[in-house]
Amino acid sequence: MVLVLDVLVASLLILAGVSKLYSPQHLRRALTELFPGPISRPIGRMVRPLALVEIAAGYGLLVPPARPLAAGAVAGLGVAFLIAGVLGALRGSTLACGCFAGAGGKPLGWRNALAGLALAVLAGLNLLLPYSSPVHHDSAELSVICTAVLTVLLACWLHRTMIRELLPWSSKHIRVVAK
Repeated sequence: MVLVLDVLVASLLILAGVSKLYSPQHLRRALTELFPGPISRPIGRMVRPLALVEIAAGYGLLVPPARPLAAGAVAGLGVAFLIAGVLGALRGSTLACGCFAGAGGKPLGWRNALAGLALAVLAGLNLLLPYSSPVHHDSAELSVICTAVLTVLLACWLHRTMIRELLPWSSKHIRVVAK
């Protein structure tokens, strides 16, 4: 069960990290709204390093020897998301976090807090449950493949509007010929 959750969390973290590397401005603005004043500048500079930690933690969950270290990173990310979500909810955040490279998302709030709590719980499960069985070691390659496929599917789902516009049969590309 934990391995399935690891694949799901790895996919989400990798996708969110790559999205932040590509488009950090949305999260930067949301964090500036949460932490106004002189502290906003150094916090805003942490978006891309945060993205690299998300990507590394996601990949680390897929490699059995790296799972304990990755679980620690996921726990840290979970606590950070929990704090940002609670602060966003309490302070009435209005700007989308851009976690998946979109300005149309939800502002920092209770969803982020719950996601952070879920990440922290998963990290705890990774640290408490041993990965010494041969099933877990043999499934490392399968978990990498599943994560790659799931990441692509999640990216397609999250960016379906943009993808729809690129398809040759979308309504923008079809011309009706009058008789």
